[in-house]
Amino acid sequence: MPIPARGQIALQLERAEISRTQVRGLEGTLSWQQAQWQWNTHWLALGDYRCELTMPAPQQMHCGVQGQGALAMDGVIDVNTNERSWAVQLHIKAEPSLPDDFRQGLQLMLAAEPDAQGKVAVKRSGRW
Repeated sequence: MPIPARGQIALQLERAEISRTQVRGLEGTLSWQQAQWQWNTHWLALGDYRCELTMPAPQQMHCGVQGQGALAMDGVIDVNTNERSWAVQLHIKAEPSLPDDFRQGLQLMLAAEPDAQGKVAVKRSGRW
């Protein structure tokens, strides 16, 4: 499935422990620089994003997210493969330079209204 995105994606691993088919330990950084998203017929410059990856315990992955630009964000993403669960806690701010319909679609998709600083708080979790 094609994803309408552009930019430079990099993964820098400081440490990785793999046993058979399971990742047992991980430390590193995943980044998406000069991130762009196709919206209708043009590309939107979103910003630069960074995820600090760690595994506080086997089968538990933690990502500290930071992003700056027209679509700024900060927060955490946690995945537990043993419990087959995930959790997301983010604050997202869409700058007025982004198209109105994009910002409105984002609010609708996240089912949240911006606060006085223009940030949307996202707190979701689930299982698979």
